[in-house]
Amino acid sequence: MKKWCREQDRCGQYPVVTTSHPKDRPGQSQHVIYKDMRISMQGHKGKLSTALAVVYLLALAGVLVAGMLTYWHIVGADVPCTNQGCDIVAQSPYSRIFGIPVAALGLGFYAFCTAVTALLPSLSRKAAMWLLNALLLFCIIAVMASIYLTYLELAVIHAVCQWCMASALISLLLLPASIVLRRIYHRSILDEG
Repeated sequence: MKKWCREQDRCGQYPVVTTSHPKDRPGQSQHVIYKDMRISMQGHKGKLSTALAVVYLLALAGVLVAGMLTYWHIVGADVPCTNQGCDIVAQSPYSRIFGIPVAALGLGFYAFCTAVTALLPSLSRKAAMWLLNALLLFCIIAVMASIYLTYLELAVIHAVCQWCMASALISLLLLPASIVLRRIYHRSILDEG
C-alpha cells in the first residue's frame, strides 16, 4: 500500500511503501521502505548538515576574500594590507592568467563551491555525487594552484599578499572538508541500500 509520509523530519515528501511480513499479526509494526530518498535521514542527517555547513561557510569566506581582491584588481585600487606586499603582488605579471585576474578565477571557484552546497540537498543521488566529485576535483586543483602562487610570491615576486594567503588557507581547508562531505554523503547512500 503506497502512502505519503506525514513526518517531515523523517522523510520529507518522499513516497513510502509499507509492507507486512507474512508472519506479522494484525496490529504489529509494519516495515517501512523509503523509495527514491535522496539523502538518508537516519543516522547521517546531523553529520551531513554539519559537513555542508562547514563547506558552505568556508566557500562563503572565499567568495568574500576573492571578491574583494577581484574588485581591487579591476578598479586598480590599492589593496589594504599591513605591508606593501599586496600591491606588489597585485601589480605583478603573475596576477593575471590569459588576461583574467587570478582573484576572479578564485571567485569563480568559491562561487561554485557555494552553489554546490546550496543545491546538494535538492539534487538526485546521481547528480549530487557527480557534483561532489567535481567539487573534490576543483578543490585539488585550487590547492595545487595556491601552492604554486604562494611559491611565486615567496621565490619570484619576493612579496607576500595577506589576502592571497587567506585565500590559499581557505582553499586548503576546503579540500579536507569536501572529502569529508563526499564520504558522509556516499555512506548515507550506501546505508540506504
